[in-house]
Amino acid sequence: MISLFLIRHADAELNSFTGKDIDRNLSNFGKSQCVELRSKLKYFDWSEVHFFVSSSQRTVQTFELLFEENKVRYLPELYLASSSEMLGFINDLKSNDSVCIVAHNEGISALASYLTGQRILMNTANFLELKFDFRSTEYISSETGFISQFVF
Repeated sequence: MISLFLIRHADAELNSFTGKDIDRNLSNFGKSQCVELRSKLKYFDWSEVHFFVSSSQRTVQTFELLFEENKVRYLPELYLASSSEMLGFINDLKSNDSVCIVAHNEGISALASYLTGQRILMNTANFLELKFDFRSTEYISSETGFISQFVF
């Protein structure tokens, strides 16, 4: 059995210094959301989890405030990725270990809904753990996951 952890980035400022969406920083409220979420996630064993984070400033900052010590890959292809793009990425990993994705809406909510067959809306700084009765992420597909934890 493997887990897929989905995290939507924390609240971000409306604008960036450059004017580009990808460069938006977390707001002060977003930073406080991370502090609260971090206290709830400290009970999980993250040692065998692979972390993949959108390359946007707000997702990078969210990850760094939640998981200071873990190895991570920051990927431009996860920036504003659709649910099908994220699922393709997850399947292509063919990982036997659990995976954590830190990304954006609408894609992350649509992915959670697709994988569970339930309507799921992930607000900023929400955390969802899905479990799958598989030994590889390559088999994850529609309605094959069940909700183990949902922190909102």
